[in-house]
Amino acid sequence: MSGSFPTSQKLTYKYKIELARRAAHEAMNVRLDLGVGLTEPISIYSICEKLGVIVRIVDVNMDGIYLRGSPPRILISSLRPLSRRVFSCAHELGHHIFGHGSTLEECKEDAELPQGTNPKEFLAD
Repeated sequence: MSGSFPTSQKLTYKYKIELARRAAHEAMNVRLDLGVGLTEPISIYSICEKLGVIVRIVDVNMDGIYLRGSPPRILISSLRPLSRRVFSCAHELGHHIFGHGSTLEECKEDAELPQGTNPKEFLAD
């Protein structure tokens, strides 16, 4: 599931395409490994459960936290809208799937988000 890639490499359009292909390929692999059809709707929370990642909704002002460990954990803020919680859970699961270390995503509005300068964050998205 994981693999190394240069995190210091400039996030050019060509590199974004490479990362997006890698992410799409890994998403298909996860679906196939779990027996979920490529066109079936999924629940990100069910996928986490099947992968052994514990998800908890907590009353903290942040987007999400991925805690690498045994077992791995994802913490999602109850203070964010439902759709943002789903996205944040999927994003944090991306960190897990790609073998990234523990992460903390601060609570930011969309206008405050950087325009994709971190390869690990882009890949997790």
